[in-house]
Amino acid sequence: MAQQNVTPTEIASALCICNKQLSRKITAITGESLSKYILQVRMNRAKRLLDSDKGYTIAEVAQRCGYEESSNFTRAFKQIYGITPSQYNKQP
Repeated sequence: MAQQNVTPTEIASALCICNKQLSRKITAITGESLSKYILQVRMNRAKRLLDSDKGYTIAEVAQRCGYEESSNFTRAFKQIYGITPSQYNKQP
């Protein structure tokens, strides 16, 4: 999860299947492309980390979810959830 450049080839290799088969399976199960699915998994983890009682900063959450730049993380988070991570943190 913390790797920034996880490739479909690495995931397929870890699962002992080919890229095409992985892509077909993910699309069949989720209805989304593999890259969108990876983004969704990262953002779900980010949301859980922000909700945790550990008090992670936005930069720490971004790094733990595989983003080197907080700005890229913020952009992706806003694309998925419609608000920035800092706005999400301020919610009750």
